[in-house]
Amino acid sequence: MNIFFSPHLDDVIFSCGGLLLKGGKNTVFTIFAGEYNGLTSWDYLCGIRDSNPVSIRKKEDLKALKIVKAKAVHCSFLDNAFYTEIKKEKRKDKEDIRKKIFNTAQSYDKVFFPLGIDHPDHIIVAEIGKELSKKRKGVFFYEDFPYSLNYRRNKGLPVKKVCVDIDKKIDLASLYSSQSFAVPTLVSEKFPGRTLEKLIYIFSKRGERYFKYPF
Repeated sequence: MNIFFSPHLDDVIFSCGGLLLKGGKNTVFTIFAGEYNGLTSWDYLCGIRDSNPVSIRKKEDLKALKIVKAKAVHCSFLDNAFYTEIKKEKRKDKEDIRKKIFNTAQSYDKVFFPLGIDHPDHIIVAEIGKELSKKRKGVFFYEDFPYSLNYRRNKGLPVKKVCVDIDKKIDLASLYSSQSFAVPTLVSEKFPGRTLEKLIYIFSKRGERYFKYPF
């Protein structure tokens, strides 16, 4: 059994959708899926005006994960934008996140984490993954979409490379319609004018790459 720790409600499909499409007993465990009242700058950029934006994204995630027959788990930790823009204080739950991930990972043969590129939520999850990888086998790291596109090379040499059915992955990614405008802005300096679908194609055409720590 495999578990994919996803910082947000799209990261694993965008980054690992090709692997999930190949089947198997997979669980996608989203860490920062806690619901809140209010809107962050990211929510506004996405065009969301609902007072509970996370609920919209959960529905998108459930629809996509149903297609790949993966179990969805939405954890209740709040994302970085909530703390910096709404609550306006530093998060104090990193140890709780660590314990949750460590306890959950015990039941799985293979455990997947993001490399932890650029975004603070991704970095938190990746650091926990590095710690876990020192204590057990079967821990892998995936390239963070779209952030990894900003770099010519990512960490070290991959231990696994998965050929992707790009059309099917693009279909999956398109289910996250609330993110279709905002996500491309994260790499717009290097890839101006690219749509989410085009970025998925660029990211996936070389295959999805998976790494072991140390990189």
